[in-house]
Amino acid sequence: MTLLRLDPRLGDHVGGVVVVTRFDCPHAWMLLWLRWYHRRVAASVARESEGFIRALLTTDRRTGTAYSVTLWRSPTSLYDMGRVPAHIDGVRRAARLGIRANAAVFPYVDHWSNVMFGSHLDVPSPLAAQTRSATDARRPGGDEDAEQRTEGAHGGTPDVHAVRGSAGGRWDPPEARGEAHEQKEDSPDHRCHDGGRSAVTGVGPAGAGE
Repeated sequence: MTLLRLDPRLGDHVGGVVVVTRFDCPHAWMLLWLRWYHRRVAASVARESEGFIRALLTTDRRTGTAYSVTLWRSPTSLYDMGRVPAHIDGVRRAARLGIRANAAVFPYVDHWSNVMFGSHLDVPSPLAAQTRSATDARRPGGDEDAEQRTEGAHGGTPDVHAVRGSAGGRWDPPEARGEAHEQKEDSPDHRCHDGGRSAVTGVGPAGAGE
């Protein structure tokens, strides 16, 4: 016999869930206690549940409210909190202090572009358990293409001349830029000959007659 009675709408749900809990505290000092105890409970849940990802808490001293946001890889992982004594004790303590709590479960729907603009992108949920190899397998070519893009034609040496800057211009190594600068200074258009005028400024050397 199982005590799990997950809503049928989440029975085959994938993509993770987000749980948001609002705490209304009658006194502002309770927010400090809530922040301290919330950190303790999150650490205990992390040790007990493999589906738990992260917990965040934000507080507002002006209104005496706090919001807890917890990320989970699956809806069934939520039942793991029932095995954490610190969580059970925290619920009882908050009730004795007069702190009102209201929690809701927000399941994963789809990628934001699919939801907002009707796209058809096959992108996993950010809460789904993923590894580097699994992510690369979904990209055509995987790491092999990435290596080919970064290697040059000479024994795997990166082709620095093929690297372009963020503005779209061609990037040259410092050595090449220095050599071009020296050639520019030595060009006839940038030299001022004795008794002559510069082809760029039209001004002769100091002391030269007009």
